[in-house]
Amino acid sequence: MDQLDQRQVSCPYCGMAVSVLLEPMAEGQDMIQDCGVCCRPIRLITEYEPQFATQTLRALRDDE
Repeated sequence: MDQLDQRQVSCPYCGMAVSVLLEPMAEGQDMIQDCGVCCRPIRLITEYEPQFATQTLRALRDDE
């Protein structure tokens, strides 16, 4: 089993840094995680780009 990658994102509601755990190099993850500070739901979307071997992460409000 692959280890999870820990990444930092800014909460789209309160702006505080939040740690999230992601599956490394997984294609197209779309999940909800509550902010550890303001407790609002953050939508996390990842996209894997194999040509660059990179994974991008976007943090959005749940209603976006």
